[in-house]
Amino acid sequence: MERMGKRILVILGHPATQSFCGAVADSYAEGARAAQHEVQVITLSALAFDPVLHQGYATVQKLEPDRLRYTLPDSPSFGRKFSG
Repeated sequence: MERMGKRILVILGHPATQSFCGAVADSYAEGARAAQHEVQVITLSALAFDPVLHQGYATVQKLEPDRLRYTLPDSPSFGRKFSG
């Protein structure tokens, strides 16, 4: 079965979700869903993670659960179905 819609990821990077940027992200996601696309929205300010590499690149820093939820293309779970 061929999927008709696209998979769209909207990333809101503004710290205030009730901002112009938040309204644009919400409107875009709503329009994409109305067009039958599969949409996931990530709100960076809602994630709990430490963006600082405390040891630089000298050691591998353990990823927090919120960072593990979103995977990279070379990870085993890349391409898994996500819910909007």
